[in-house]
Amino acid sequence: MKAIFFDLDGTLLLLKEPVHLTYRRFGAEVTEGKVKSLWRNLEREYLRVAYNYETTPEIEKEFWINFATTLCNGDKEIALKVYNYFGSGESRLLNQKLLNQFDREELGVFTNNDKRSHQILKDLGVYDKFKWIITAGELGVKKPSLQVFSDLKELTGFNDLTYVGNSLELDIEPAKKAGWKTIFASNSNVNP
Repeated sequence: MKAIFFDLDGTLLLLKEPVHLTYRRFGAEVTEGKVKSLWRNLEREYLRVAYNYETTPEIEKEFWINFATTLCNGDKEIALKVYNYFGSGESRLLNQKLLNQFDREELGVFTNNDKRSHQILKDLGVYDKFKWIITAGELGVKKPSLQVFSDLKELTGFNDLTYVGNSLELDIEPAKKAGWKTIFASNSNVNP
């Protein structure tokens, strides 16, 4: 049997607006440059490189709340509002055209994003289209670790697996190394 797994942000989902504009809408003085600079400084921490990409739901939540709080210059009230907003379908656009291309296969999602991904997919009305929706925190490891793809293969019991993603480094290259087929979907407006 054949299964298709999707990455979320930048692949199946797109942000409705640039990150810095969302923060501004909630009252934080944030520039695009500030978001990009903070992301560059924290990306290795986010990926948990020093910990062999291992993670938990609690670590993921703490990372994103700290990220938001830093961007909001310590204003935890605004940071939590932004954190909650990014956990809703209101913050995203669904790439329905991409999803519709795979209506005959068993579908799944694996994302480095946190458990808020479940609510986003519910809000967008597509949660039930997927047999598997798994976050890095739930699996215990993040892409680009090859363990992600071997664990997903074991979990599904499928041999014919394809991963659809927008990052060569995080999605396509490790999936190929793990023996998966891949589809590169480069339509990202995400800069975390």
